[in-house]
Amino acid sequence: MAQGLTEHNVLNKGVCIAMDVNTGAIKAMVVSPGYNLNDPYKLSPEAQAAVDALPEKEQSKAEGEALSAMWRNKAVADSYMPGSVFKMCTASMALEEGKVTDSSTFVCGGSMVVGDKTIHCHALGGHGGQTFVQAVCNSCNPAFIQIGQLVGLNKFRDYYQGFGFADKSGIDLPGESDDMFWEEGAMSDVDFAVASFGQNFGITPIQMITACAAVSNGGYVLQPYVVSKITDSKGNVIKSVEKNVKRQVISKATSDKMNEILGYNTEQAGATSGYVAGYKVAGKTGTSEKIGVVKKQSTFEEDYIASFCGYAPADDPQIAMLVFFDTPSGGAYYGSQVASPVFINIMTEVLPYLEIKTNYSEEDLKYLDTSAGDYTGLSTEEAVSKAEADGFTVKIKGSGSKVISQIPGVSSKVSAGGSIVLYTDNDSKQETVTVPSFKDYTAAEANSVAGQYDLNASFKGAISSGGKCIAQDIKEGDTVPPGTVITLTFSASSDAGFND
Repeated sequence: MAQGLTEHNVLNKGVCIAMDVNTGAIKAMVVSPGYNLNDPYKLSPEAQAAVDALPEKEQSKAEGEALSAMWRNKAVADSYMPGSVFKMCTASMALEEGKVTDSSTFVCGGSMVVGDKTIHCHALGGHGGQTFVQAVCNSCNPAFIQIGQLVGLNKFRDYYQGFGFADKSGIDLPGESDDMFWEEGAMSDVDFAVASFGQNFGITPIQMITACAAVSNGGYVLQPYVVSKITDSKGNVIKSVEKNVKRQVISKATSDKMNEILGYNTEQAGATSGYVAGYKVAGKTGTSEKIGVVKKQSTFEEDYIASFCGYAPADDPQIAMLVFFDTPSGGAYYGSQVASPVFINIMTEVLPYLEIKTNYSEEDLKYLDTSAGDYTGLSTEEAVSKAEADGFTVKIKGSGSKVISQIPGVSSKVSAGGSIVLYTDNDSKQETVTVPSFKDYTAAEANSVAGQYDLNASFKGAISSGGKCIAQDIKEGDTVPPGTVITLTFSASSDAGFND
C-alpha cells in the first residue's frame, strides 16, 4: 500500500481490507499512511510543520484536528463512492430476479440519455451489442443503466438494504460511519441510472467488502469482526466470536454464476483486473469521480478514487480483498492502473500462505520465482551440476576449486531460469555491476536486460497483458554484486484497454 501511495502520489490515503468470506473475520486492515501505535501523539513531519507554521494561538486546535485526522480509521469511518466495483451487486440483483441470463443482450453507443442528462461510457466509441457477461467484463455504464432499469427502483433499494449498505456493519471497531443514499421517494431517473454503476452515493469500505463476500459465498451477509476471542491473564478463553449470518441476500445459484462471470472477467482482462499467476481470481475494478468535492486536489480534471475489489479462488472463494486509493495524482487514476497491481502483489503472497492449490499457465511459468539452493562448500563441478539441475544458469567467479559463497543466497527467490553466481575465491567477490533502469519495460524485456547486466529479476504485479515495470527495489545507478536479485513491480500499461 505504501508503494502504491508513492507511485501514484495519492493525496488522501489508501485502504486495504482482507476478509474471510466464509466467516466474516477481518484478516487484515490497513489505512496508509498510518501512524506509530507506540507513539500515537507524534504527527508526521509534514503535519507537524503545518501546525508549527500557524500563529501560536491557533496551534493547539490545529494539532488536535491533525491528530484526529491521523487516527481516523478510513476503512470504517469514511464513506466513499464505490464506482464500478458496485456492479457486482447490480449484476447479482438482475440474475437473482431472473431479469437477465448469460445471453441477454445490451447495446452501447458510447453514451445514454436519461432524463435531461447524457451519461457516458468509458469507451467513448461504445461497445456496440454485447451479452450480459460481456457487459460485466466491459464494465459498460450504459449496459448497467439498462440492467438497473430491468431490476427496477424498488427492488434495487431492497437489494441495497439486503447487501447491508443501509445499515452499519456493526464491526467491533469504533467510529463506524453511516452510508449516504437517497431517501425513499427522492431518487430521480438520473440518480437511479448512476447508482446502478456505483456513482453518487456513499458507502464505507467495510460495507463494500462485506457485500463482496456475500456475492462470493453463496449470498450470505456476514457480521464482520476483528477480535476472534478474548482470554484472561492465564490464557483461558472467556469469550469467542462465532460466525454470524445476518441474512441470505442472493441464492447460491446466483453466487456461483457471479463467481464464474467475475472469474472470467479477471482471466480475460489479466493485468488490468487482478489476475494472480497460478490462481483463479474473481474481481472488479472501480474508478469513481469524487462528486461534490469543491477543491480539485489532483493533477487530473476531476478527483478520483481508484479501487479494486475481488476474491479467490473463484471456484471456491476463501478470501476477499478491497484496495482503494483516494485521489491519486500521478500518471494514472484508473483502478486497473492504480489499485489492481497492489491487489495482485498482496494476493500473490496471501494465497500461497493459505495453501491454495496453484495451476500455472505456460506464460506464468516463464516468470515464476523459485528458491535458490545451497551450493557452497561443494566443488565447482558439483555446484554447477546441482544448480543446473535446479533450473538455473551458472556463472563461476574466481580460480578456486570449491564454492565459498553464492549470489543469490540460499532460499532467495529468483525467477525461473535465473542465474546463480558462484564465487571460488575472495578476490572475485569484489566485482560489481551497475543497476540499470527497468522503468516501462515489459516482463520479457526486463528479463532480457537483467541477463545482460548479470542480474536476476523477481517479478511482482501485472506481468501479463503487456504490463510495464513501474518500480524496482534497487535504484538505477547503484552498484551491486553480479547475480543480485532486483524485485520489479509491474502495472497495467497506459495503452492497455481499461474496463473501469
